[in-house]
Formats: sequence, structure tokens, C-alpha cells
Amino acid sequence: MTESIRRIIFRAASAAAIALIAGAAFYVVAPARAEIELNLYNRIPLIDAAGRGDAEKVRGYLLAGQNPNQVDIDGRTAVMLASYGNHPNMVSMLVDAKARCDAKDKNGITALQIAAERGYDDVVVQLLRCKASRSEEHTSELQSH
Repeated sequence: MTESIRRIIFRAASAAAIALIAGAAFYVVAPARAEIELNLYNRIPLIDAAGRGDAEKVRGYLLAGQNPNQVDIDGRTAVMLASYGNHPNMVSMLVDAKARCDAKDKNGITALQIAAERGYDDVVVQLLRCKASRSEEHTSELQSH
């Protein structure tokens, strides 16, 4: 292989790597768009961050207008992945942002089932509080009509 061909391949590889890094940095640094976006792994960044327990990123996505009830390709929500990762504070943050705590994935599984099956008591408590408060809200709405 000639030196000029090596340089061309290196430049092409470098440009691709820079584009890849720049694309990843966009999602890390500037989660500002309100519509659903997929990151480099075809995951919704809000749901991905919730599953990792990354409160700073989730807060940023929510402040940017992301819907806390988005679902991934498997029908899982941010609350479900936060439950799966045993992140009770994340569950609480999402519930405060009006995330549904009773949503079911494509297999009919809820966040509460995930947490209970794994023995994540603190997450179970957060989810039960959510269900109780939503039930109270619904009851008071019915009484006011």
C-alpha cells in the first residue's frame, strides 16, 4: 500500500471517528431537543440515563421537555429501567415529573413487578407511593365532578 493511500484511509478513519465522537458528545453535552432522539446505540437517551441512575442527565432531559413516559423498542419506560437498576431516587424523580408508574412493557411487565422480583425494596416503596398518590388524585378528581 502506498503512503498516499495510507494517508487517505487514515483521514477517512479519523473523520469517521471524529463524527462518531461528536455525535456522542451531542447527547452527553446538549440534551436540548424535546422530540425523541436515539443515541449511538439506538436507545432513547432519557431512558438510558434513567437505567444508569444518572440524575443530572435525566434532569437535563426533563427540563428540555423530554416526555418521561417515552418507551423504547421493547415498550420499557424510564421508570422501568430505573427500577431494574435499583435506583429509587431516580424513580422518585421520574414520578415527580409525572411519569407513569403503572405502564407495562411489551411482555406485560410493570416496574413494580421488576423491582419486587429483584428484591429492590426501596424501589418497591417508591412505586407503591406513586400508585397510592395517583389513586388519591383520581379519587379527588372524581369527587370534584
